[in-house]
Amino acid sequence: MSTEHDAEIALLQVLLDASLDAAIRIDSSGLIQGWNQQAESLFGWPRVEVMGRAFYDVVLPQRYRARLISAFARAQTPTLSSVRLETAGLHRLGHELAIELTLTMIKTNRAVEYCAFFRDLSVRHQMERDLLLAQSSFESVEGMLILDADLSILKVNVAFSGITGYSATEAIGKKSSIIRLNQPDLRAFWEIKNRSPADMFWRGEVQDRRKNGETYPVKLSVMAVANESGHVSHFVLAFVDLSESRQSEDRLHRLSFYDALTELPNRMLMLDRLQQALISSERNQSHGAVLLIDLDDFKNLNDAMEHKIGDQMLIQVTQRLKGCLYTTDTLARLGGDEFVVILEELDAQSSIAAEKAEIVANRIIETFSEPFDLKGHSHPASAGIGICLFKGLAVEPSALVTRAETAMHHAKEVKYNAIRFFDAATQATLQTRFTLTEWMRQGLPQQFALHYQIQTSSQGVPFGAEALIRWQHPEQGHISPALFIPLAEETGLIIQIGAWVLRRACEQLVLWSHRSAMQHLTLSVNVSPKQFHQSDFVQQVIDALEQTGANPARLELELTEGMMVRDVNAVIEKMLILKRHGVRFSLDDFGTGYSSLSYLKRFPIDQLKIDQSFVQSVLDDPHDAAIVRAVITLGQSLGMAVIAEGVESSAQCDFLRANGCKEFQGYLFGRPLAVAAFEALVEQKEPIFLSALALD
Repeated sequence: MSTEHDAEIALLQVLLDASLDAAIRIDSSGLIQGWNQQAESLFGWPRVEVMGRAFYDVVLPQRYRARLISAFARAQTPTLSSVRLETAGLHRLGHELAIELTLTMIKTNRAVEYCAFFRDLSVRHQMERDLLLAQSSFESVEGMLILDADLSILKVNVAFSGITGYSATEAIGKKSSIIRLNQPDLRAFWEIKNRSPADMFWRGEVQDRRKNGETYPVKLSVMAVANESGHVSHFVLAFVDLSESRQSEDRLHRLSFYDALTELPNRMLMLDRLQQALISSERNQSHGAVLLIDLDDFKNLNDAMEHKIGDQMLIQVTQRLKGCLYTTDTLARLGGDEFVVILEELDAQSSIAAEKAEIVANRIIETFSEPFDLKGHSHPASAGIGICLFKGLAVEPSALVTRAETAMHHAKEVKYNAIRFFDAATQATLQTRFTLTEWMRQGLPQQFALHYQIQTSSQGVPFGAEALIRWQHPEQGHISPALFIPLAEETGLIIQIGAWVLRRACEQLVLWSHRSAMQHLTLSVNVSPKQFHQSDFVQQVIDALEQTGANPARLELELTEGMMVRDVNAVIEKMLILKRHGVRFSLDDFGTGYSSLSYLKRFPIDQLKIDQSFVQSVLDDPHDAAIVRAVITLGQSLGMAVIAEGVESSAQCDFLRANGCKEFQGYLFGRPLAVAAFEALVEQKEPIFLSALALD
């Protein structure tokens, strides 16, 4: 019996070894009894190491054991000859395998056993993935078609139909229009189709034709496919429709170089054309001209009516300007209501060139004399025109436009329909202002310092000082405040300067608070209108006081009349907040501006300053003398201190004292001094007033 059983086992092992799949024989207890060569290859275990081990522990991940037990149970069902399932196998090294398991029950004379056959599915799965990827790639956004060796279409994708307009039914079996069109380089490629496939790849741009007859640009790639004998059997073509991208490129070019409204060249393209005009001028030694045209009162039209009306106006202006020019001239729109005209090859002599440029400018002015029809509304128009001649490459294109713009601004000063040529002297002044602005921007605050001009009582006792900024340029030396202060106001740098002066004055008050001769002084700081009307001005002052520790009662802010008439309630509110913190206010240059008593009584002012223009002529002009008396009386009646500035002689001082003025400032008592010299002046024993008179 044993011999018969052993023969059965031997036969089973032979069958297992002959199997092309991995095969494992398992007894009813789940222990491995047989293991063929393919199982060794698939799972990595040699036969001697797995014999007698639990089947579940060797070939399957733990999470699949319940599933395998269920398969064993099903394999015992009389109606089933075997059970097949896809699962994961476990390699000896720990990684998992995609496998197909077929489990069969075998009954021998002595027992029931099982044979488990495993097939590696990883290759099949990879092939399926590759096939899916190939299908996905074929159905891409690119048009794709497959040709046979005779160049007939075998297969097309959906994108092909979308691009060409031909359905798959219409295309298959036909020749592609990409091939039919006369394109020599592509035709040469087809003619070598019997060469090695390694040489058979082509890429380039061609013209195709859609079903509706429209031609369009195509980016085409062609690849040959060889059969087993090495001959070309198929061609795979992929192509992209370039028409939309070309249209996008054209649109981008238009947006980059042309004005969207008027379709004229914009600034970028105009500068490029001007550069070419300069090169031509250098070569021909001929003058050209840049005309900058700015419409008068266009902003008022835009504000009063719809912007569509303004756009319509600009379009009509463009048409009229074109009518004034030759085809060789360049017309461009800079933006808004500004246009540029470039005239070339006017004449070798500048005087004749200027005459010709002026003729064109007058022609433009004349064409504006006829009113514009704007949706039934008749609108008159005029313009200011600035002209700048050029010859050669001496001046950059952007600088020429700037010069023409400068001339245009001078034309606008005249008002309507004016023409002005660029003037070199004017440009020199502008260049000086620009240079001064750059110096000032670079020099803040290292090159600046505060000087102090003393303020005294009628007894000659110092009670305060005015802080005055001074600029010492490292190369240019002293630069007058009369030059840089107005420029700082115009450029907005006065805000940065004012903040620095305020902070520096507070720091100086702290230093003086530790010196007995100086600690009683008030310090006046001039405040620019731009600085005062900043939304955070009040907080700037409070921060400067708190961060330095300065006594607010010693800080006096000098305001001008002009800044008080703008948003009166907001000005009063700011002043009252600072007054509650202890800050004092002085009204500078009183009498030179609005001098309205109605607002003067509303503002919390501590001091009136009589302007030096009245003080200097108080002895010679009875009107100025009367104004000075009135200001003194007004200030006293309103409970304000009155100080006269610009006092330069003892006679002026006598007049002021005789009329009740009790506070003075001017060269008679001291010029603005650096801090050390000022402190020495204050700390001298005799009254300032008496020493000043002795020197007069």
